[in-house]
Amino acid sequence: GHDGHTAILLAVAELLHEHQAQLKGDVVLIFQYGEELMPGGAQQMIADNALVGVDRIYGNHLWSGYPTGTIHTRSGPMMAQPDEFNITIHGKGGHGAKPHETIDPIVILAEFILSTQKIVSRTLDPVKQAVISFGKIEAGEADNVIPDSAFCRGTVRTFEPEVQEHIHYKMDKLLQGLALANDITYEFDYIKGYLPVYNHEKPVEHIQNAANALNFRFNKADLMMVGEDFSFYLKARPGAFFLTGCGNHEKNSDWPHHSPYFDIDESAMKYAVSTFMKILESENVLV
Repeated sequence: GHDGHTAILLAVAELLHEHQAQLKGDVVLIFQYGEELMPGGAQQMIADNALVGVDRIYGNHLWSGYPTGTIHTRSGPMMAQPDEFNITIHGKGGHGAKPHETIDPIVILAEFILSTQKIVSRTLDPVKQAVISFGKIEAGEADNVIPDSAFCRGTVRTFEPEVQEHIHYKMDKLLQGLALANDITYEFDYIKGYLPVYNHEKPVEHIQNAANALNFRFNKADLMMVGEDFSFYLKARPGAFFLTGCGNHEKNSDWPHHSPYFDIDESAMKYAVSTFMKILESENVLV
C-alpha cells in the first residue's frame, strides 16, 4: 500500500516540475518513513524542520474500504489515538495434574482479558468511543505443564484524553485486584501512541472543493478507530488528511488493510494525484 503513496507523491512532483512556471509559492513534499511503528516518523520529520515555512499541510491514504474514484474526509476528529500495552502475569508453574499446587497465570490472564471488556461496555458513557483489543497471548509450551508466566499485548483506541486515562487506570486497577486475590506479580507497560487525527475546517473545504471541481464523488469520512501519525503534523500546522478509495471487487482490491490479501486498485492513484493538484489551485498556490 505505501508504495502506492510514494508513487502518488512522485507523480505530483513530476506535475509540479512541468507546471513550475504557474507556481505562486513553494510546495514541500514529505516522503516520511516509519508510519506503521511507534513512535512513527512524523515527529522526527518535524524535529528535522520539515515544516519550516509551511502554512498548511495535506495528507492522503489509499483506502480499500471505499470504492475507487471516491474522496473522503471530515472536519474535526477523524482517526483515533492508538495506544499499545504489554502485560506479563507471574504466577507459579507446576504439573497440569496438580493445579492446586500452582498459581495458574493462564487462568488469571484469561480473567483479566474478559474483565477488560466491561471497561468499555460498563464504565464508559455509551456515546464515548473506545476499543480494547488483544492481538497476542503467549504462555507455556507443553500440554501438561502450567507455566510460571503468561503474556499478552494489545491496543487501546480512543479520541479523548480523559477516556484514554480512564481505560489505563481501570486496566491497572484490574491487575492490582487480581494480584491481591491470587498472590501474583505482574508487569504492565502502557505506551501512549499517536495523537488522534484532527482535521481543520478550511483545509477540509479545499479538499471537498477539489473533489467537486474534478467531478469525483466526495463523501464525509467515517469516524475511524485506526491511528495515523499524520496527526502530529496537524498539531503543528493547519491541514487535513483525506482518503482516496481504492476498493474494487473486480480487481480483488477491497480486502481490509493489513490483510494478507490486501492490494490496491492502481487506477485509484490518479484520483489522489489529481486531488492534490486541484487543492493547490484551491489554495492559490498553482494558477
